[in-house]
Amino acid sequence: MNSRLESIERDYNELEVSLGSPEVLGDQNRLREASRKYKQLTPLVQCIRDLWSARGDAAAAKELMIETTGDERESFRAEATAADTTSLEEWVGFKPATPIAVGIANFVSWYRQFYAI
Repeated sequence: MNSRLESIERDYNELEVSLGSPEVLGDQNRLREASRKYKQLTPLVQCIRDLWSARGDAAAAKELMIETTGDERESFRAEATAADTTSLEEWVGFKPATPIAVGIANFVSWYRQFYAI
């Protein structure tokens, strides 16, 4: 999954650079097509970047957990694992059963198919 997400982000970055190139700017058809793809990919890439950020936060939390000991470690563990989503699930009326990695992979596949990218 990581390689697919990295590939999408890399394509997006290349597309972003191409939007400023004289070759694309001088050809209305290429500019229109590049702009359309860029607009379609932007929300997906933002989601991917949010995922990278969350993973970085999780890695930092894990490292912090390793560095702590005793009561401090137990307090941190309790805080880090105490996410109670019951009220959200009741409010929304839904409890997800799909793991986040599977859900993101499914979303990426759907998005690429839907927008033909």
